[in-house]
Parts: sequence; C-alpha cells; structure tokens
Amino acid sequence: MKKKIKAKILSCLAGTALLALSGCAPANSDPNNSGEGGGGSSTGKHQFTAVSTNDFLIQGGKTTYKVVVPTEGDTELLYAQSELTSLFKEATNIDLSVIYDTDLVYKEGDNYISLGKNDYWKSAALNDATNFEEYGRDGARILTKGESIFIFGESNYGTLYGVYDFLKINFNFETYYENCYTLDKNVKDLPLYQYDVIDIPDIAFRQKRSLLYPTANQNQMFPFRMRVTDSLDDLILPIHKSDSATSEFNRLHNSFFYFPKEVYGKSNPKFYSSSGDQLCFTAHGDEEQLSLMIELAAKKIEQSLTFYPIADYPKYEVAFLGMNDVPDLCGCEACQQIKEKHNNAIVSTVILFMKRVGKLVNAWMEKPENAAYKRPLKYMFFAYQAAINPPFKEKEDGTFEYSQDIIPDEGVEIMPFVASMNFDYGRSFHSSANEEARRILKAWGNFYPGTWAWSYGGFFNDYISFYDIYNFYEDYHQYLTKYNYSFSYEQVKNDQRGADPGFGGLSNYVLCKKAWDSSLDMDTLIENYMKNVYEEAAPAMKELFLKLRLWFAKTIEKHGIGNGGSMQADISSNKKYWGYGLLDELFGILDKAYASLEVYKNDAAKYKRIKNYIDIEWLVPAKVAISCYEDKFTSSEFVSIKKKFKDICLDNSIKDIKEFTSINSFLESLGV
Repeated sequence: MKKKIKAKILSCLAGTALLALSGCAPANSDPNNSGEGGGGSSTGKHQFTAVSTNDFLIQGGKTTYKVVVPTEGDTELLYAQSELTSLFKEATNIDLSVIYDTDLVYKEGDNYISLGKNDYWKSAALNDATNFEEYGRDGARILTKGESIFIFGESNYGTLYGVYDFLKINFNFETYYENCYTLDKNVKDLPLYQYDVIDIPDIAFRQKRSLLYPTANQNQMFPFRMRVTDSLDDLILPIHKSDSATSEFNRLHNSFFYFPKEVYGKSNPKFYSSSGDQLCFTAHGDEEQLSLMIELAAKKIEQSLTFYPIADYPKYEVAFLGMNDVPDLCGCEACQQIKEKHNNAIVSTVILFMKRVGKLVNAWMEKPENAAYKRPLKYMFFAYQAAINPPFKEKEDGTFEYSQDIIPDEGVEIMPFVASMNFDYGRSFHSSANEEARRILKAWGNFYPGTWAWSYGGFFNDYISFYDIYNFYEDYHQYLTKYNYSFSYEQVKNDQRGADPGFGGLSNYVLCKKAWDSSLDMDTLIENYMKNVYEEAAPAMKELFLKLRLWFAKTIEKHGIGNGGSMQADISSNKKYWGYGLLDELFGILDKAYASLEVYKNDAAKYKRIKNYIDIEWLVPAKVAISCYEDKFTSSEFVSIKKKFKDICLDNSIKDIKEFTSINSFLESLGV
C-alpha cells in the first residue's frame, strides 16, 4: 500500500508555521490517528493516499496553480469553489485564480486544481478511474494526473466533500463547531502529492438536526462542513389534507391527512382503528371499504405528485403513509388474523395495504398524460412502536421465513422507516438489554436493503440537561452499515437551535463523524473535540463531562430513564436526580474551567469564544439550581444565577426548553 500522509510532512518543511484559526488548537496531525478528517480509516470506502512528489503546490509562498470550474455550476460546486479558495488563502495568504474550463484540454505540464466533472476533467480521461455506482451522491475522489489535481464525485456534493478532504490532508482542516475549526496558517512551502483518495459515506443519507440548522448569525456552511445536509422535508412527498396545494400538509404522522376524520369519520368509520386513534389497514375485514381506502390513498399521493412535479422537486423520492404517534395500531379481529399469519406482526397489515397503493400509483404514473409527474418512488411506512416487529423470521443461516403475500409486485418498492424506540439508548449498543432491538434492526435491514433508520438519545422534556449517547452510538452506525441501511436520523434534541447545553456540540460532532465513517473511534473523537474546542479549559471540561457521564450511569441504573417512554422525564426539575453535593461539585469544576482562561486575557476574541462554550455547559447545573435549590443560595446569588442563565440563553439564541416548547416562557418566569 502507498504511504498515507495526513499533512505530517508540513511541520518539517522550512518556513512553515503551524498556527490555528479561530482560536482552536491545531488538529492532531498523527498519521496513525483516524479520529479526524472526512474519513480516516484505510477501508475501501475511506482511502487517503497522498505520496509526496518532487514538485510543489506552493513554493516560497507562491503558487502557479489555478482552479478550474465549468461555466455553469450548481450550488454545491459554487460552495466547493468558495471553500477551497477562501480556506486556501487563510492557510497560505495566497489568492487562487479561478478560470473556466472553456477550451481547456488536459496537458501533462498543466498546473490546475480541477473541481467537478467539467470539460477539463473529461479531457483528462479519468472516468475509468472511478466506479461512480459505488459513490452515490456524496462520495469524493481526489486524483493527481501529471501535475494537475482533480477533485470530483458523482455529484458536486462529492466535489465539495473532496475539497474538505484536500484541505484536511494539506492544511489539517477540521470543523468542530460552527465557529471553531482548525487550519494550519502561514504555509509557505507544500509539495504536490500524488493523490489517490476515495471517501464514500457509510450511510448514504444523513438527517440534519439541532445545531446543523445554524441561526442567522452563525456559519451557514456548518452543516456542509459536517457533511450532514439531508432533511426529511426534502426527501418525503407532502400529503395535503384537502385538494388545495396551499392546504395543511404532513409528511410523517400523516394517517389522518390521507383520511381526515372530519371527512370520513361518520361516512366511513371502518377506515379507523377500534380505538379510533389510528387507521385500520384492513377496514375491519370489509373488502369493499378496504378497496376504497386504497384507491383514496393512491389519489392522495397522485395529488401530491401533481403539486410537486419532478422537474421542480427532484429530491422527493418517498411516498410515506405514517401511523399516528400513539403506541398501537388496530386491534380488530381482521387485523389480528393477518397479524397471526405474519410472525405475529401487526405491521403486516400496513405492508399489504401499501403494496396495493403502490401498484395503483405506479399505474397512474405510466399513463402518457401523467409523464410530467412520473418519478421513482419508495412506498414507505413506519416500523415503530407496535409496528416494530417484522412480519418475517430471520433464520440462523441468514434466510427468511415469511408469507409470500408481503412481497410486492415488480416495480413497487416497499420500504420501512425503522424507528427504534425499543432500544435503551442510555446503555451500550451491544448490551444484553438491547439484544432484541438489535435483532429487529438487523432483520429489517437484511430484508429491505437500503431502508431507513430513526434513533433517539435525549430527554424530550428537558433540553437543558445531559444525556449520555456515547456508549450507544459507539457501534450503532457500524451496525447500520453492516445491515444495509441507507439513511440515518438520530433524533437528539432535534428542535434545539443556537446552542445545545449538555455537551450537545460534542454529541453533534461525533454523530456526524460516525455516520460518515462508522469505524472512527469514539474516544478519539471525544478527545480531539475537547482539546480543540476548549483548549486550556479542556482538562476541566473533560472532568465535567466525565462527572456527568458517571451521574447519568448511576441515574439510569437507579431510575431506569434511558429508553422509550422514560425519555419523557423532566430531569432538571426533580431533586431525586440531583443531590446538592453533586451540583456544588459541578459548579466548582466550571469555576476551574473559567479560571483556566486567564492565559487568554490578551486575546479578547479567543477568551470570549471559549468562555461562551463553557457558559453553555454552565446552564446544566444552573437549571437544576433554579428549579430545585433556591434555598441553598442567598437572594443576591440566586438573582445572579437567574440573570446569567437568561443572558446566556438569549446571547446564544437557544430556542427550546423541551421538545416543541419555546424557552421564552421559562426565561420570562425568572423575573430578571
């Protein structure tokens, strides 16, 4: 194997000063460290080969290289160009010239950095060097031919992520937080490398959440730099409640958008479950009513296809019929009979229903008059709560035992969205408590390759707290990769914005990295984040983090609040979870973190930034103090705590105190 380099050589080059941008400490440049970068492993999907040549990309603070782009490019290509030129300048003080590919034909002595599959790339005949079928939308490739560098992918998402790999290899570029990234500075000399870089995500699509939706005054490139840009809003076809494109719509828990109770409740009561809070996917055994339901569901999807034609909305690839957000489906006799024939799985009623719906919609799309609305569609349903158990058995030899009627007709792609509330997210993924949930996750993935996964990891009713996701997510994405999942949504305080107390910045970082390359080591990721975000305060903040992890482990062991519905607990407002002695200890550790910043007293910007990172974590014990221990403080101390709490929340644009609940009312109640 060729020698792999992660810019280690830069520190040995004459005239190269390695400094850090934005006050973040230099990234770990150990070539054996796989804890950073777009990938870092040497697996086939993440291959970082860069062999030094006798030529130079930069020499004596100058370069002959220019960036080549096509005359017309999409948004991602424009981002790739902007990120390359701006960060290159920050690292080298060199303005890279940008030229168009018009009339450019590859020659051996060219000095170009080519972005995307432009005409210059085509003339270099590099197509055979890449099997684009493996790359998907986001896979990145970097190759050197002659003296030119080519950065590209199947799409320009891959080009952009290839730019980040290029910057990582050459300048130690690594993003940790929206306003914290590392980059070598004042680079005067840099060899030209013979690149053979492949970087393909383990999970093809990765859902944005929380801090990946930057506020207006934050870095809008943050989700791109973390390589997590997907949204269910972009992938799932909206289902409208009425016949108007401007009417209310829903994508996920949308059963009653297909069949509004105000429309069908009285005339067609068999559409609804015996309890009335879900649909009945057998129409209580009435075939005439069931056929009508299937026809109406198909028409709803067809309506949305006309509202959102593929020419204007190319990303919608899923027609979703989602159960309502309550535990059970229908318990009628007809549903129970189907359940008993399919591995005792009530979800079989949904699959049989969607199979027939998909057949009707596909036939509609094939009509010549509907050509503008035709698109490849997955017909998706929730495997969730009562519907989590699959309608098939996976045998020890990897084959399945199932009823033939759940196999869809040719061309009808049925797909589950596996939302695993049955895991205990407070424990190790491989703990015995999670054995059955792992088996179910594996079975769905093996039976439906390419399916989607929804996971959790937070207290829904307490966003100003700490939840330890790190034991669980150490191995979760590797499992998804092994068992054929193509999309991951980790719902971890999803609605929070601005800042996320309880080390939410750290959890966001590790989840983004693991979803891209599941082989990365969790402890290394944590260590690098602590070192580069908190710098001199890192020892104290690491102590705080470990103290909270220990508290969490003891608390879930004593109170069982790590999984499923127990994640609804309001942690900060209950003394049984927090002793005052622990609270006092946490404040003491935070005082040490603040004191460590004295070394930055002559660097006001760095001091302010790192202090703010500490402030965000100070909110965790402060919320407990405000809610539970007013009697432990003098009046002036308590007013000071409340005022600081409010100021930090407002300064950081913190949005929610719990799921779907603004923090504003709580801040107003503080009376300061």
